[in-house]
Amino acid sequence: RVKPISAEVRVVSRALGYAGTVDLFAEVDDRLSIVDYKTAKAIYPEYRVQLAAYRHAALEQREGGAICPAFIARFPKTAGDTFEMVEVAIEEQDALMDVFLAALQLYESGFGR
Repeated sequence: RVKPISAEVRVVSRALGYAGTVDLFAEVDDRLSIVDYKTAKAIYPEYRVQLAAYRHAALEQREGGAICPAFIARFPKTAGDTFEMVEVAIEEQDALMDVFLAALQLYESGFGR
């Protein structure tokens, strides 16, 4: 159900002045999606914010076709842990862009340096 398209793709938002690297663009259930790999004990909220920013930048770069839901693929960090893949819906990503923009504004104001 996951058909890889391209890996390690740089995305840039010239309008907002940030960039990042998408781990994987893939067709997931016939929808163009972003998949972000994590090796962690849990799926943390900031991972979802990061995906929202990736999607925004990717949409800014693309002409045509929408990028649908994004996925976090969490790989086990310790023995006995299991693989986990969760979807971050478009509506959630759209709402999380406000969080990302607030963090970006704080960073640009000098709080992150």
